[in-house]
Amino acid sequence: MKWNETIASKCRYGDVAQNIWGIAEILWEKSEADYQGSASFVAKMPDGRYCFCEWSYGSCGGCDTWEAAHLSDSEIQQEMDESAAWFDDKEMFEKFIDKILGARIESYKPLRELNLRFDAILTMLENRSEGELKAFLEILKKEK
Repeated sequence: MKWNETIASKCRYGDVAQNIWGIAEILWEKSEADYQGSASFVAKMPDGRYCFCEWSYGSCGGCDTWEAAHLSDSEIQQEMDESAAWFDDKEMFEKFIDKILGARIESYKPLRELNLRFDAILTMLENRSEGELKAFLEILKKEK
């Protein structure tokens, strides 16, 4: 699906995220657009890279970290880009998903040596069921 068809695009900071993922194909998403919530998705970039991104937001500086820190849109965009997990290609992303489906958090040390960004991925694993991850992997395998 296109970025503007996602729920994430309608979330707070969705307009900022569009600067990064507006040209991407969104392969999987689990987001909620309300006065507070979260956005998480996997994107395929035109250059062949894959990306997992996740952020949460609140309705005010008391419950929204970025607003509380008085970050500008460009600073928020930088935070999104740097905290996202980027994979060079489909094969690298598939291998990562295959390894983590049955792995425990203690098992991630060898994967950390690949210099990938893991904070967002670990959050995804802690908050998503194995069934959701397997369903996503099936979507990825069907893609050409």
